[in-house]
Amino acid sequence: MAHHLHAGAAVWVRRPAAGVQNGVTAAASEWLPAVVTSADEGGAAAVALEGSGEVVACAPADIELRGDDSCVQDLIRLAHLNEPSVLSALARRYAGGQIYTNTGRGIIIALNPFTPMPHLYDAAAMEAYRSEGAAGDAVARAPHVYAVASQAYWRMRGEGKGQALLVTGESGAGKTETSKLIMKYLAFLGGYKSKDSDDGDAARPSVEQRVLESNPLLEAFGNAKTVRNDNSSRFGKYIELHFCAAGSISGARIHTYLLERSRLVAPSKGERNYHIFYQLLAGATREERSRWALGASAAAHRLTAAAGCLALPGVDDARDLLVTRHAMRAVGLGADEQERLFSILSALLHLGDVSFDPCPDGGDGCAVGGPAAASLAAAAGLLGCGAAALTKAVTTRTRVTPDGPIVSPLGAKAAAETRDALSKAARAAALLPPPLPRFGGPPAAADPRRREGVIQQTPRGARAVNAPQVIYARLFDWLVARINEAVGEDLVGA
Repeated sequence: MAHHLHAGAAVWVRRPAAGVQNGVTAAASEWLPAVVTSADEGGAAAVALEGSGEVVACAPADIELRGDDSCVQDLIRLAHLNEPSVLSALARRYAGGQIYTNTGRGIIIALNPFTPMPHLYDAAAMEAYRSEGAAGDAVARAPHVYAVASQAYWRMRGEGKGQALLVTGESGAGKTETSKLIMKYLAFLGGYKSKDSDDGDAARPSVEQRVLESNPLLEAFGNAKTVRNDNSSRFGKYIELHFCAAGSISGARIHTYLLERSRLVAPSKGERNYHIFYQLLAGATREERSRWALGASAAAHRLTAAAGCLALPGVDDARDLLVTRHAMRAVGLGADEQERLFSILSALLHLGDVSFDPCPDGGDGCAVGGPAAASLAAAAGLLGCGAAALTKAVTTRTRVTPDGPIVSPLGAKAAAETRDALSKAARAAALLPPPLPRFGGPPAAADPRRREGVIQQTPRGARAVNAPQVIYARLFDWLVARINEAVGEDLVGA
């Protein structure tokens, strides 16, 4: 961009960066601070780089004006709103432990600190942004995700209209954690009570508690380790929080979409399958392991071992299973439902272990024998179907003709593909009971104008249809429906 430059002007200059310097990639270090030594009328200039003093010639397209923005909390207050000034302001704040930066009213940039920062989210911080005045005072309060959530809450209260909060960013940017912080804070605002208030039925978790308890459950079944993020959401979600006229949470509803089905059978090298499988294999009791015929560890099953990543630093999968089970109880999943759920997960692990051999007589078709036959029998038993029927489903192809169905045997390769890419979705879906009915809209007792919507976007995943994927996707949908039943309208509390 051409600027009217003069000697002594502070500028940013774009310099090609070779490789990585001091741990910073070229993309992060391409703009360097400099001072103009001379300039012509066309905008080209000679500049002296700060630090080294090296004088270089720069074209107009490689120069941006630079101001003193060391204390800026809001990017719209930058003296010169350009790319290097924005990046520099964010980097300065990040280096000082300030991970949030405003971009006007109602928009905030959050940089993932990749380390716990409990002081940012303690009781004092929650209280600081609770009142309507504090939420709107951008000068008196430091930028914070709580401030954005509080602004949306009080605007909903004041205008009587629904509000939406969009959380978006690259994988590993912190969308999952930010969404949880927003939900926690809105639950705090909507459920705020004095110490002397009547809590009603103390034995039943509050709506706020049930909403928050749904998070670890969704993470266990919908999150996985990727090359960029150890806890990456592999689905998108839209969460509605419903409030009564007095401003208290009266219910919630979760919508999910684009679950990455392909991860179940083909996680990329160095990644992991969904967390729940590793939790199950690490935390199942000896009696449960025997009942579900599970291996001793994640290394014993193809679905959890094939990608080569069995454990995560700092993650205790066995402990996390206890957290997941607690969340199941909190949202109303009884012992029988939990047993059925873990049986289906175990069946999927066994189904992934099934392999196929060519027919010993050299003819068409394939055979399932040895350990593979035991895995298939275990899967069939846990799914509640006959081993012969399941074997036929994965080793044959049925064509419907005017003269009736024609059943053809599949070779070993085709049968293996059918195991992971079976087109008979109806057969796979029939292995699960119908999911609970979805709620058709906000509960009747909630004011539809008073809603907070939290949208977390995720990259689009593969959409291929196959038997294990269909089973897992239906299980995930069923789980979301059960959560929605638990966090739906609290008619007593409303």
